[in-house]
Amino acid sequence: MTARGRRRRVLLAVGLFVAAVAVLVAATGGVAATPDAGATNDTVGTESVQGADDRTRVDPTTAWPRRATGHVFMEYPNGNTGVCSAATISETVILTAAHCVYNSTTNEWANETLVFRPARHNASTAPYGSADWTHIVTYKNWTDSGNNDYDVAIVQLDRPIGKVVGYMGRVAAPSNHPLYSGWVNLNQYPADKPFGTMWFDSNKTGTSLTGDGKHIRHNADTAGGSSGSALYKYYSGNGGCPPWASCPGRYTAGVHTYAGNFANRLTPSKFADIEYWMNTVVDESLVDDNADLVDDGPRWTDLDDSTVSPGGSVGVSHDVRNIGTSRVSNSRASGSGADFTVEYYLSTLDDGVDSFDTKVDERTVSADVAPFDYANVDTDVDIPSDTIEDDYYVCYEIDADAEVTEFDTDNNDACTDEQVTVSSTTTEAVETDGATVYVGSNDTSLYAVDADTGQAAWTFTEPAGQVIGSPTVVDGTVYVGTGVAETDTPGALYAIDADTGDKEWEFTVTDRVFTSSPTVVDGTIYLGGTEANESQSLGEGNGELYAVDAATGQKQWEYTDTRGAVISSPNVDDGTVYVGSFNATAQNGTLHAVDAGTGQQEWVYSGPNSFVFSSPTVHDGTVYVASDGVYAVDAATGAEEWSFVDVSFIDSSPTVANGSVFVGTWDETVYAFDAATGTPEWSFHEPSGIVSSSPTYSNGTVYVGSDDTALYAVDAASGTQEWRFNGSTDYVRSSPTVRDGTVFVGSNDGNLYAVDASSGQEAWSYSGVGEIGVSSPTVVADPAGGDSVGTRVALRTLGHHNESTTDGGTQVDKSQLTYLQQVAKSPWATPPTGNVDPVDPPPFAPFSGTATRGIAIDENGNVQTFQLPGQRITAAAPGDEGLLENRDAIADDGSTDRSGTTGFVGLGVPQYANDDGVVDNDGLRTAVDDWRVQNTSTVTLRDTVDVWRTGETVTVG
Repeated sequence: MTARGRRRRVLLAVGLFVAAVAVLVAATGGVAATPDAGATNDTVGTESVQGADDRTRVDPTTAWPRRATGHVFMEYPNGNTGVCSAATISETVILTAAHCVYNSTTNEWANETLVFRPARHNASTAPYGSADWTHIVTYKNWTDSGNNDYDVAIVQLDRPIGKVVGYMGRVAAPSNHPLYSGWVNLNQYPADKPFGTMWFDSNKTGTSLTGDGKHIRHNADTAGGSSGSALYKYYSGNGGCPPWASCPGRYTAGVHTYAGNFANRLTPSKFADIEYWMNTVVDESLVDDNADLVDDGPRWTDLDDSTVSPGGSVGVSHDVRNIGTSRVSNSRASGSGADFTVEYYLSTLDDGVDSFDTKVDERTVSADVAPFDYANVDTDVDIPSDTIEDDYYVCYEIDADAEVTEFDTDNNDACTDEQVTVSSTTTEAVETDGATVYVGSNDTSLYAVDADTGQAAWTFTEPAGQVIGSPTVVDGTVYVGTGVAETDTPGALYAIDADTGDKEWEFTVTDRVFTSSPTVVDGTIYLGGTEANESQSLGEGNGELYAVDAATGQKQWEYTDTRGAVISSPNVDDGTVYVGSFNATAQNGTLHAVDAGTGQQEWVYSGPNSFVFSSPTVHDGTVYVASDGVYAVDAATGAEEWSFVDVSFIDSSPTVANGSVFVGTWDETVYAFDAATGTPEWSFHEPSGIVSSSPTYSNGTVYVGSDDTALYAVDAASGTQEWRFNGSTDYVRSSPTVRDGTVFVGSNDGNLYAVDASSGQEAWSYSGVGEIGVSSPTVVADPAGGDSVGTRVALRTLGHHNESTTDGGTQVDKSQLTYLQQVAKSPWATPPTGNVDPVDPPPFAPFSGTATRGIAIDENGNVQTFQLPGQRITAAAPGDEGLLENRDAIADDGSTDRSGTTGFVGLGVPQYANDDGVVDNDGLRTAVDDWRVQNTSTVTLRDTVDVWRTGETVTVG
């Protein structure tokens, strides 16, 4: 087992040279091509969306060929940072723009940080992790003079990620070839869109070459950050396949480099140069092709018991994912097979395994986990009889015996996010691992209640107006809106400390109330607002959609073209906010799609013939919303897919699960529809009151309340009743929340109920609240830092489900989720933040900025700055100076032309010389490494470098 350590890295600036390419033959019309490698069952080609900005968000990014494109983050020695795009062109090499790797104005390589994240989905999810650089190769014509004709570079990565995501083909042809007209495609990471999101555009009016033939002119929309993206042609094979191509296939013809829009054409000479670089310059010995076993995160970790006696056992379930590029069986340190050992520890801290923790058990796991696949480990961990009674996290170390040679060994340990109590006495009670229930009330208060005991934790009594919406909890803060529209009293959006109930901030707008529930995504709160006016009926006034900064409470934007009041709760999916509105005067409703980053309208759907009180639900590219019926609308275009209107009015919000849509109606019925076609599957008629409660799906059961005062459990497959809870004495319009086998629901009788999910028996009720109208309980395991579990607003994409669809539990069938859904919350797939990769970096500007001091971090995480002294020189490797002088150049017409050959003019390897002029890179590297692990008498990095530079001892202190 080997740790991911410091690898040798090489920066190369090469002269013009061209190697003969065998595929340049008359039979292919002088076309040189290398095929792509990846899934070919996808027919994405020349689609486009009409409008001012034709780019469309790519989702999922894990589909072929999208996943071959990646997001590049780089940092220069002067501290400047930037973002670019790139595409894999082999298992270990990416193609990008030269200005993404070398600033020819400041003469700096982007060698402080250069990280490639293929198929990056957003700021917080990189589904295939990251790969670092080992070689950067470009032309000296770029590094010496910034000649745009040579703005092309390749980067060798430290692991063969192209084995997993595939790679693009490449093609070059004579300048008069039809290849350079017609459609082209571009997958890119533009900096004017939400950070880390991939976008697609295609050239609608054809391409052309510049007069010198070195650049391809195209009109695909781009922005800063798009540089380095592959301009590629798609050949489906329909109607014939070019003789040089393998159909279906994607072939890169150029690299997008600058606005206008222009791509640096892969001329036959550049094509040959890249082939030569890949075959002779890059060093495969620097590539680590091994497995890498990590925990898949707390979302997929579960403890079966919250209390265990000494000498007993606790059930632990967790998933091990291989984020390396090799199968486990191919990465054996010794022997054969696919076994690895997991050791289990009890710890009072959840920061991984250390020497203070007590090992209690171990298991041998037999699973030949493929790259980026996972294996579930479900076992009973024995607790020794002499264990001190306390609350413990169960921590574990994967591959503890080093049976597997891994890419990185510093990421093998993890802990459950729940604790188990080791105690000789146990009691039968609701067990939610210390969770807290938050619910709003018509008495203008927000309540926090212990989920295990039903005892009050705190009450927030400041709100102006009733708390009608459901609270949302993110990172230890409760967000909730207040107010009643048919009054002159404005409401507010509050941020409240989830642990203490103290107010953090409030957001108000003159004459506005917030009965909608807040949705929080990537640090932004989305919330509907409605005019407060006692002289008007609900829906006669105007409404807005607001975006508010979750940290500060400052408004980011406001969308006013709602065409009515907004009490519908926003749903955010892939950069778009969906929300309903209603107009009491026009007696209709509309569904709106709004850009989450800018507040600009994307489309409006006017299909409903009545009010849209319902909150939309988004699943698999379809938006489901209810009004005078159930409507399914294409999420991208707003076009209606199906509707079912043979029902009464619906203010319940749809829930989607297992291919079905569940919804309650005013005709006292719960319906299930086929999500794809709208065909009714079953109807449940037992309620004797209207069903405004939104159905909650959990583990094959639908839970829903009714105005007949009952809470129902209904089999999701057949629509038959499982049980009925009659404890409430007034209507139940609150939507249930399910956690750890308990259903939590509010009632207008002023009680919050906890009911056993399997039997319908009451566990407890809390009567300290006022009337709970439609506010739904939110259950959070860790008030100090947890997120919402169970609220339909927080779950967003599937409607009202139990907690297993988001942060906790393992009830959901993980194997049925898409790969992107599986890894979206996994710690290993979360890109780092801070100096290494800022969440919101400045737009890419590689040719600006002044030199600043570098940054270094020692083993303790302490940042130290320094200005590296010594003379920086460029030198060729011995014996290489004349290596390429006699290479033939091949002109666009295929003829041999040696006039363009300038020979090999030296490797652009940055060298560092001490005060005596002696180049001593190894000595400097050793000195810095010694400082990093504190194996030196010097305190600062500056002092360490001075010792190397002068050879003199520096007196410290």
